[in-house]
Amino acid sequence: MTKSWILALPVLWLASSSVLAGQAPEATACVYLIDSSSGQKMEQHNTTPWYFWRNDNRVETRDAHGETGEIWEPDPRGQISYIKLFHPGGSGASLRSPHLGILPGAGKAIDYTSGDLRALAMKADWNQIRSIIDPTLLGTRLKRTGEQTFNGQHAELYVGEVDGVSTEVLWLPQTKLPARVEKIQGGVTVRLRMAECKPLASAPWTMTSDTQMQSYQHLDYADLGDKENDPFVKSVIGHNAGLHHGH
Repeated sequence: MTKSWILALPVLWLASSSVLAGQAPEATACVYLIDSSSGQKMEQHNTTPWYFWRNDNRVETRDAHGETGEIWEPDPRGQISYIKLFHPGGSGASLRSPHLGILPGAGKAIDYTSGDLRALAMKADWNQIRSIIDPTLLGTRLKRTGEQTFNGQHAELYVGEVDGVSTEVLWLPQTKLPARVEKIQGGVTVRLRMAECKPLASAPWTMTSDTQMQSYQHLDYADLGDKENDPFVKSVIGHNAGLHHGH
């Protein structure tokens, strides 16, 4: 789930509220790359893809191997629910491990209500979720320092410090998404950078369909404590996978 100012990294990542106050952002599908390093140079083997989909009433993310993902959906009252997905057939080993209790061809999901998120003190702000980053920081705690062009689009550069972390954001006001987010703390650099972005209807990588979702075994977060002997639940709790991102 999202950190206090970041939506959706696999470890969910920021313009003023007025940037998003008007027209809803375009339905979009993007591939981002996550780079990390503990020195001056980004190491290529520490680069992983991360997938992001957005339409009017859903945001979905998926990890590099297609194993796990997240879905965020607002209801008509503006209350947000969250689903942690464990996809079948991911390219990595963990979904096929008997320790997770997931077999090929199966999929599982843990459903969180808006009440569950409040009880867990997890921030769920729709503007932040659909923009990847907390929109209230641009132009406030992060100062606009220049303009650039990114893949033919006008981009705005914001720089500053958030919670003691040196932060730089290259923001695409037309797309209402970051082209790049870079954070540096204690000699460790983590960078999220856009590799490709397309209109949702024409993107070659697709969201999890409603039909697929219906085929998954759904578990309510509130019921996990009653299923602590289930191998899948035990593994999820043990690895904190059900509490992704620690919003």
